[in-house]
Amino acid sequence: MAPTVVPDGVSSPRAQPSIQTGWTPSVTALVVGGCTYVGHFLVKDLVARGWQVAYTYQPGEKPLYLDEARAFEVDLKTGAGLSECFYALGALSRVIYCASAAEDSGEDACAAINVPTRVLDQLDNHVKVHGFQPFFIYLSSDQVYTGNSNMGHYKEWEDVAPTTAVARSKLAGEQAVKARWPRHAILRTGAVFGPPVVRKAGELPTVAEVLADEASPAGQLRSPTFVKDLVRVCSEVLLRQDSLENRTFNVGAGAGQRMGAAALAQALAEEVKRQGGEPGGQPAAPPVEADAAGAQKRDLSMDCSRVERDLLLRLTPFKQALRETFS
Repeated sequence: MAPTVVPDGVSSPRAQPSIQTGWTPSVTALVVGGCTYVGHFLVKDLVARGWQVAYTYQPGEKPLYLDEARAFEVDLKTGAGLSECFYALGALSRVIYCASAAEDSGEDACAAINVPTRVLDQLDNHVKVHGFQPFFIYLSSDQVYTGNSNMGHYKEWEDVAPTTAVARSKLAGEQAVKARWPRHAILRTGAVFGPPVVRKAGELPTVAEVLADEASPAGQLRSPTFVKDLVRVCSEVLLRQDSLENRTFNVGAGAGQRMGAAALAQALAEEVKRQGGEPGGQPAAPPVEADAAGAQKRDLSMDCSRVERDLLLRLTPFKQALRETFS
């Protein structure tokens, strides 16, 4: 057996967490950004499938699922804690990158967090130490598309022209992954929604709890992404890995549905009310009238037929996803 190599930036094995023993590389996964909304569902799903799971969380966040997965505090802005995390885990087979900085974080923070350069550096070292490449999934966004099409429903190979800090960093992240890591898949999502992470028994969630991406700008048409569909797509991609014919996938609602931020919030509020709850916690979205009038909308809606064709998955229609969210 080859001697263990200490990762770059780690001064001494004695000062680091011990390598996890008894883990099998073929069933180990690291979720970068495990305390994000999507990360929560991914960690839960991987654990339920019997995988050995670890996840990172940002300084100041409260680590979750303490009895189900290993938690590592990692500052993705600086990289602090990342080499220690990789050293402690040893051989990995899968890495899912769902960490994401919001627009109000600024250009530098978006570039530092949304572009997975530091994680890719650690993966390069992982190959030197363990002799193989873990499969890498990068979660991107529909914001990378131009939005100038009169028809929308962008396909994965169509024009990209990001206009915001988040969108520019997401596209840069995609480019870095494609250039540096052949064993990858990129999933572009729309406005993510689904059940709240924490839900009291018998209590219906509010609109704000259901609408994870509540900062969608006014005047945009987007494809809503049901978080449970996104988890299913991740799982199927991980199963297929190197047999994938394509490596970039749009993940949105079934039947090619698209809507503005206000229309999405309104639909969610109506469903909460229909279920007998109160829509409270309405996210900051413009009124329906403003969303439907004024300047021409930027249409970022996605054609998701590649997912259904290549992965043989049926994406959930929006109304059905709402019913599942409140069931």
